Amino acid sequence: MIRLRFDGERYWVSDDDLDLYGVGDTIADARQDYWLAAQDYYADLSANADRLTSRLQVHLEVLQRVLLAEEKT
Repeated sequence: MIRLRFDGERYWVSDDDLDLYGVGDTIADARQDYWLAAQDYYADLSANADRLTSRLQVHLEVLQRVLLAEEKT
């Protein structure tokens, strides 16, 4: 589940399922920061795909689907 939160100073976009978050002065900034975190996480998981636990393998599969869908848009 993706959540959006404002703490009085910054916006936060967080993903409970993947344990990722992004922070920014605007919603767009927080979203962009989250997207960069997701791309970095995907790169790390991909680089270690043959050594992932089952939970991390699921994360990799979810990110593959999301990134593939994003490329098509």
